[in-house]
Formats: sequence, structure tokens, C-alpha cells
Amino acid sequence: MKRKRGVARVGGREDARFASSLHFGFAVPTPPAQLDVTQEATLTPPMVSTGSAQRPLLPPSPRPASLLFLALFLCAIAAGRVEAGGRGTTGANFLKLGAGPRALAMGQAQAAVGQDAAGAYWNPASLAHIQSHEVSLMHTELVETIRAQYAAYANPYSPLGVFGGSVYFLSVGDLQGRDATGKETGKLQVYDAMASLTYATTFPKAPYLAVGITAKGIQERLAGVSATTAAGDFGAQLQLGEWLRLRGIRGLSMGFAVQNLGGKLRFHRDTGELPRNVRMGLGYRVNVFGNPLTLAMDLNVPNDNDRWTAVGAEYWIRQLLAFRVGWRSNDDLSNGLSYGVGIRVGNVGLDYALVNFGEFGLTHRAALSLRFGPTLASLRAEAAFKRGLQAYEDGRYPAAIVEFNKALEFNPNHQESLEMMRRANERLSSP
Repeated sequence: MKRKRGVARVGGREDARFASSLHFGFAVPTPPAQLDVTQEATLTPPMVSTGSAQRPLLPPSPRPASLLFLALFLCAIAAGRVEAGGRGTTGANFLKLGAGPRALAMGQAQAAVGQDAAGAYWNPASLAHIQSHEVSLMHTELVETIRAQYAAYANPYSPLGVFGGSVYFLSVGDLQGRDATGKETGKLQVYDAMASLTYATTFPKAPYLAVGITAKGIQERLAGVSATTAAGDFGAQLQLGEWLRLRGIRGLSMGFAVQNLGGKLRFHRDTGELPRNVRMGLGYRVNVFGNPLTLAMDLNVPNDNDRWTAVGAEYWIRQLLAFRVGWRSNDDLSNGLSYGVGIRVGNVGLDYALVNFGEFGLTHRAALSLRFGPTLASLRAEAAFKRGLQAYEDGRYPAAIVEFNKALEFNPNHQESLEMMRRANERLSSP
């Protein structure tokens, strides 16, 4: 058996890897510099029986995850193979207005980089990255008396995955009704509404792959006449850099989503398709001057217009202030540049976007977001720590080290796990 030894000296001058580097696929973090520890461990990979022989239990193959992503991607391509019907040939076009100032400021390039409660609007799979309860409330000033309100919520604490919901309401204000002779007949109520439920998850054996699905109800009302239908979205995100484990591209991701698959809106004898869209995108996250920079690019294939492209960027300064910019090629609502800023203090965030609305000029989008409750990482760290304690008390020191290491992966500052790992290594190295 191989032995590995590591020493951490006081003052951090020659920090070495913590003593035990388990042979079956993880590294134990370096302890704090104030510790002076020398330990060793002798562990062999776990074995699994196959008939009369035994073989090492190896990490799972990434092939099933990649095949699932490819299958979903081909389904998205198939769903998008519809001839463009021209501008104005679909109903419920308020669904094209978008949600979330972050996404809108980045030109709607969100297929691969969505990360907040409003991200499900663009790709349901992005909800899988939510780490705590999150609420987002958005207000939009469009033109004249047209305003839009959007509210979204995400809950990541279910063992099945992340669940979320949203409501979108666009009001036009009271319009003056007139008969065929031009005589006033009263005020007319006009609005569009959408309510949705989203489910997203990752896979224990493939945490770099996220999938999601959204079910939504849509209603439009005009002068006492309404049309209602149901629709759905599905999407996936693949952390490509994590999957390939190639140095230099660990922050690379890709994603796709199909939006507004479903029924039709019917007003009396008139029937309209929903504005279906297939979006495919790439994202890249990298640290620049010690702060995170996100770059994104999407290709959109709608069923009522030509293909169009979106690109965007976001740069955070000390996780307090974000600057965003985006650009869209010509679609049937707007084109050109968009801008935005974000401020986050603790668990409260405020975001603003200035978006080009074509011939109507610039529009303003603002949102308030709130995160509350413990993060998933902290909960998983505590669960792994408790399993490690139980294994330590039972004298199963290698299993305890495994669990303490998991706790440190979820929370690198979990000092109790680091201390118990040191004790477990001492027990292993003692005669």
C-alpha cells in the first residue's frame, strides 16, 4: 500500500497537502496555517464483488449524462424546425417582453448562465443552481399606460430538486370603447397574464448537468372577451468545463431551452399560435482582477421571425456592485444595446435595466430580490459532518474522513470537519 505524508508549518511558509489524500477520487484540503500536523493514512479503493472476483469501485462514467443532454438537445432542435410565419402571426406576444433586469440588461443571453429565481423564465434548468429561498419582484414601465409586473419564487430544499413559481401580469390601462358610429360605450379592460410552475434538478452522478421543465397557464383579455391556453418549457444546462475537467475552461457552460410549447389562443373564430422559441447558448465565467466576469451568447430560433442573436456581459465588483451590458440583433420587438446595474447588500439585491424597445424608445425595468434561509451547501455540509461523526464514533475512520472531506467540499470554512478529520487521521496512523 502507498503512504502519503503532508506537513503544514506554522506561518504558512511551506503549506503542504493535508496528510491523507484518498486514492479513490478526492483531495483533502490544506489545514489552516496555525496547525502543526503530521499524519498519514493507508487506504485502498473500495471494492465491489462481481461473481467470484472483486474489482475497484471506479467513479461513474459521464457518458449517460452526455447522452441525456444530447437527446434533449436534439428534441429542442426538432421542436424548433418550424417555418417562420412572419411578424405579428402569433398571440400572447407579451411573453417576448422578458423578465428579470439582469437578463434583460445582458441582451437576454441567458440559456447557459441563468442563476436567479427569474432565470426559469429563460431556461427552466437554471433554477437547479438556486442555493436558498429566493423571491424576485420586477416592475416594468413600457409605453404610455402599459406596465408589467413579474414575481418569481424558488425553493431548493426539496430532496427531489428545486421547485419554483412565477406570475406575470401586463396591463394596458382602461381604454375608451366606441361603437360603430363612434359613440363612447364605456371603458374596456385589457390585460395579459401568465402563471407558471417550474421543477429543476441535477443528478448525483452528474452534478454538472441540470434539467428543468415549466408548466404555464396563459390568458389574454380584451373588452370582455378572453382566451386561455396552457404551454410548457423545457431546458438543460451543462457545465462543460466541469464535465471535461480541462484547465482554463472550467467556467465554460452551455444550455438550451424550448419556450412556449403548447396550445393556441382562440378569440371567437380567430386562432393564434404561441410565440415558440428555441434558444441555444454558451457562457463563460472567469475571474478578472479578482472579480467574477460572465460572458454569454445565445442563438434564438422563433416560429414567427428570423433567427436572432444575443450577447451579454456581467462584471461584479466585490460581490457588491454589478455592471451589465448586452446586445441583440434585430427581432420583432427591439434591437441594439441594453445596459444595467445591480447592487447586493447581504441577502437583498436591487437590479435595474435600460432596454431599447425599438420605435418606442428606451424602457425601464427594476427588480428587488431577497434570499433567505440557509444555503444548500451549508445544509449538505452539516449532513456530511453528522455522518462523519457517526462513522468516527463507530471506529470507521476511513469512512469518517470521506464524510468530513465532503463537508469541506460544500463549506471550505467548516472548521469542525477539519478538526475531526485531523483526529481521524491520528487514529489511523496510531499503532
